[in-house]
Amino acid sequence: MAANAILILSILFQAAAAGLAILLIRITRHRLAWSLIAAALALMALRRAIVFYDVVLGHAPLHFDFNAEFVALAISALLAVGMMTMVGFLHAMQQRKDQLGEQERALAEAQRISGVGSWEWDMRRDKVWWSQEHFRIFGYEPDSVCPSHSLFLDRIHPDDRKSVEHQIEAARAARHHYDIEFRIVRPDGAVRTINARGATANDKTGTPRRMGGTVQDIT
Repeated sequence: MAANAILILSILFQAAAAGLAILLIRITRHRLAWSLIAAALALMALRRAIVFYDVVLGHAPLHFDFNAEFVALAISALLAVGMMTMVGFLHAMQQRKDQLGEQERALAEAQRISGVGSWEWDMRRDKVWWSQEHFRIFGYEPDSVCPSHSLFLDRIHPDDRKSVEHQIEAARAARHHYDIEFRIVRPDGAVRTINARGATANDKTGTPRRMGGTVQDIT
């Protein structure tokens, strides 16, 4: 009876692990690896199922290595539990990703309605991010150009550029926020008046690391 129980449990755990591996094929990028694992587990379960079927019908005696089968059962159980945990983790990650996507879409819509764009500047890497509405305010289709601090400065009206640069640099040096108004010239030549607000984020040493804020067309 113990041998039959171990054999049945091995079949069940291997079949479950094979099913989970098939599920992981669909939700991960490592499709070939999970395909091979699923095929191997399915074959192992099938082989044990055939052995058990023959024993039940009395077609063949049960040749059973208790230690080997117990190890196989333990490995199968661990595989099934590990894969189930992985599936649960990936599912939670996908849900979180979907939630973030919804939040980003809601933020983009709110900014479009209010006419307020947002931005962030990583000063150490000189990397700039603009929201979709920020692109529109500056006369670009979203993601149609690569945002940068130099592009931002290039779009400022020539008569306002030095003043804006001075105020931004002063805010960065003093590590405080700013609230300024200036004109920009869009790529099509249209001149718009902008209200820009920003603040500096410092690292642990107090050195300015990032700046972020909003822009609004107040023309």
